[in-house]
Amino acid sequence: MLNTENEEGQPGGGQEENASAEMNDPIRNSDDLEKEKRAARDFFAENNIGGVQFFIQSMSSLNFGHSPTPAGTGEKAPNRTYRLECPEDCSAFVECYKDSQYVVTALVLSAFELVRLSELPKLTDTLTELLPTAVPADAENPPARTAADPYVSIDTILLVIGGKRFVTKEGLQCLKLEKDPQQVLRNFWEQFPMLRGPVSKWLVQVCRSSKFRTAFDLYQLVVACSRVISLDFQDAKEQIFPLFYSDPSTTSLLANIVGNLYEDAALRQDLDNMILDWLCSSGVWLWRPACLACSFLMPVVNLGVLEPHLEKAVRKRLTRMTKSDSVFAAVLLGQSEYFRTLFAKLFGQAVQNAHDQKGRMDVAQTYLYLLRNCYYMVDSSQPELPLAMCDNVGQQRSLTPILRQIMSTFSLRRQLYAVLRAYLNEISRYPDSSWNFNHICAYFYNMARSAPECWQDVLRFLAECKNMLARRIYDQLFPLCQNLPQFPNSGS
Repeated sequence: MLNTENEEGQPGGGQEENASAEMNDPIRNSDDLEKEKRAARDFFAENNIGGVQFFIQSMSSLNFGHSPTPAGTGEKAPNRTYRLECPEDCSAFVECYKDSQYVVTALVLSAFELVRLSELPKLTDTLTELLPTAVPADAENPPARTAADPYVSIDTILLVIGGKRFVTKEGLQCLKLEKDPQQVLRNFWEQFPMLRGPVSKWLVQVCRSSKFRTAFDLYQLVVACSRVISLDFQDAKEQIFPLFYSDPSTTSLLANIVGNLYEDAALRQDLDNMILDWLCSSGVWLWRPACLACSFLMPVVNLGVLEPHLEKAVRKRLTRMTKSDSVFAAVLLGQSEYFRTLFAKLFGQAVQNAHDQKGRMDVAQTYLYLLRNCYYMVDSSQPELPLAMCDNVGQQRSLTPILRQIMSTFSLRRQLYAVLRAYLNEISRYPDSSWNFNHICAYFYNMARSAPECWQDVLRFLAECKNMLARRIYDQLFPLCQNLPQFPNSGS
């Protein structure tokens, strides 16, 4: 099960740890698990794992309104304000202000929906380093480059390029172009094709260096990438997307870019084909943005074509699941019923189709490791435990074969109990929910029904948990014991 392939240079072949589920430390007890959860959540925060939970369709969904009164200084207006959305004005502007802070700022604001004033210097400095230097009219006396000039006021620049400075409802000072930034970017793209490469590299560099900890941050990057990519999708497939393929931390960004671009019906076939390419890639991680994008886009996405490849990609990971695969899958399962159903079905099939006991043990260990990572995601806002608290009876039935393997093997059963004890201890502190209670009862019933000889052991485990929720589950399940074989009579 250890994934040892070195796929650096392959699409999706970025550096990743390759520890498989069975190679990780076994689950020892619920106390250790609760400590590990705290450490794991810190790891998720540091590595943009939470970013995969964001799917932002529009700025209005974030409620980032702005004050009607722009922030300004009342400086004297320049000789001319350019209408950059017009190709002629855009050309005249660049030719007049080339090699200046004005052009760099206009490029940045044409790509992003909004830019925080505090972030502008970093963005413009990074882009300036990549842009070509203008050929001087007088080679003996070339003009000084002024893109980093700290004494050019932002309001003067905004007046020239048709920009605006304002304060959001959250108190953030932001900048934007007032008229059709997408068209402004298109004008740059079409009138000055030699700027395409530097701007694309700059954007990817910004994305890879960013820690998008909020929906606001991720949205800005998604909009910027989508604007550039939509200008020439076929060119972007060859020149932009591959620049992301060496960095697994861009999973959520890639998925959100696809989701954003999918609003353009003309691009949907191309996007479906790209998702298919990712699913069929020999790389180690491109299946993740493909699955995540599909979870965002259901039911619009073409599952008739993609579903067999989604199943194949997930099935492959059930016997070769790395730690990072497991972390990603846990987040995906927390937000998609479709993938909860798919994983449950494939786990059940995998354990039934295994050729020997070792194969069944490997699949069961992978399930436990994934369940463990699902527990790490549990909190008061998302108390459900995927692959245990199922959405429907069909999911529970799919899990019965793997539960039979776990319950009939002491070492595996002990690990399952450790996860469930930690989980019950945690959710017993959350507000009561009949939905949660009924679904976790169904899982314990499925555990016992899958291996009737273990009914007594299941009830003993619940009694030892010593919290009110476990006691309620015990009371709910005990009468059902009478209908199952191999349950000891009351007099035995």
